Amino acid sequence: MHPIAPPVLYSGLDLGQMDEFSAFCAAERAEYREGGQRVFRYAIRQLPRWPLRTPYAAITADVARLLARPPLTGSVLTVDRTGVGAAVYELLAAARPAAKLVPITVTGGAHVTYDHGLTVPKRDLAGVLQVLLGARRLKVSPALPLAAVLGEELATFKAKINVATGAESFEAWREKDHDDLVLAAALPLWYGERHLPTGPFEMPPFIPGYRDPNALPDPATAPFMDAAGNRRRTGCLPPGCEPPRQPWGGFG
Repeated sequence: MHPIAPPVLYSGLDLGQMDEFSAFCAAERAEYREGGQRVFRYAIRQLPRWPLRTPYAAITADVARLLARPPLTGSVLTVDRTGVGAAVYELLAAARPAAKLVPITVTGGAHVTYDHGLTVPKRDLAGVLQVLLGARRLKVSPALPLAAVLGEELATFKAKINVATGAESFEAWREKDHDDLVLAAALPLWYGERHLPTGPFEMPPFIPGYRDPNALPDPATAPFMDAAGNRRRTGCLPPGCEPPRQPWGGFG
């Protein structure tokens, strides 16, 4: 079985408090045709973690260096903007890394929204992990130094339904165990599942009110927007706005 299109790269950055780990995850998405349907499969290619109490300025500098090297240059970086992540995201944006930044705030809500960034329920991120693992569409290279740690985090991460309230609680998500690697992986995987290819380019996630922060300014984007300023479901992004499609070349 061979991919029907070149791989697409997505990364995620989870930012913890000073007494929590922060982590980065680079995932390669390959597209296959299986049973007449398009199927995405993912491979975790890079999984660094910073020591506790690493200054956020050092983390942003390290991330900028990672993104300045192929194959991640020009790719999509999803950033956890929850809590302390809001201030660190501004530091990262000011550094102008060679990537399309997608801020994501993780909430306990029930719907994905867009307001100066994506707001994504925990249950959606957990659901993506469960689906990909259950369908065996996610692989982690055993050669990665933290592959075993990620496996342990995934094993302890599970969704539970509160039968009294119907609400969902999530173990091992900034509550009990370290879960930085899980969240760093969940962010790009969730985005990769929403980021659908149309023609030669990629379209942003189909979310009401979503406006691509990396899109070209008007009037260049006018043909690609509807009257409300939302990205059309048809057509392609203008050249220069698409994430790279290239074989994985490693980090050198």
